[in-house]
Amino acid sequence: MALPDVDWSDLLESEDSSTKDITFFITDGDEAPVAISCHKLLLAFVSPVFKQMFYGQKCDSVRTMDIVGVSSESFRKVMEFIYQTKNSFSFLGIAPDDLKNMLTLAKRYQMKTLESAVGLAIRKSEGGANPCKNCEEERISRVSVGYCQDCEEYLCQECSMAHGRVRCTKHHTIRNFSVESKEHTQMLEDISEFEKYFKPQGSGDVENAALVNQVVCLQAEVTRLRQQLQQQQDEYLNEI
Repeated sequence: MALPDVDWSDLLESEDSSTKDITFFITDGDEAPVAISCHKLLLAFVSPVFKQMFYGQKCDSVRTMDIVGVSSESFRKVMEFIYQTKNSFSFLGIAPDDLKNMLTLAKRYQMKTLESAVGLAIRKSEGGANPCKNCEEERISRVSVGYCQDCEEYLCQECSMAHGRVRCTKHHTIRNFSVESKEHTQMLEDISEFEKYFKPQGSGDVENAALVNQVVCLQAEVTRLRQQLQQQQDEYLNEI
């Protein structure tokens, strides 16, 4: 077996810790620390900060590290990004706050490729790249216009409005997305370089994935125009 044949993502998830030589303890708020074990050598290849920590002149034999200020899920996603193999990683479905935490980690450890990819993921998320979770379960394709922080799900416009009417969910906190045209244009320009990170996992059909991506972008633009029209109608009604 050669290195290109190794499934690095399986290596990360493996319970065999004999080759793992660094364990991170991630603490977010009052939650108990979550332990994630990795390989120093692989981390040093992608981060000059890790390289200096683990192999610099003043490095110590570090076996554990405490990570604070970010969620354990965001740190795990960063590790999955580093250990990814072909088509094994996707930004789809990652919560907005976790994306922001991933951006913080990318900057903290100077991982430029990850920083650019996460920056695009944030813009695509706010542009409706993530399908509505409820509609997806019904096999209906609708782009998301918001994210329920209580349910931890992306919602389309219809489901977001229904969320506010149902007794058990009407007090939930929904983060609504809005996309400025300049940001949307920049997002389209950046897609080509990082397009592989926004395909459904396991998808091997490049042409279909590209077509889906174009449809998503068009749907996001339609959603933005609908929101703009609704806002204008509300302002008009308030004036009369």
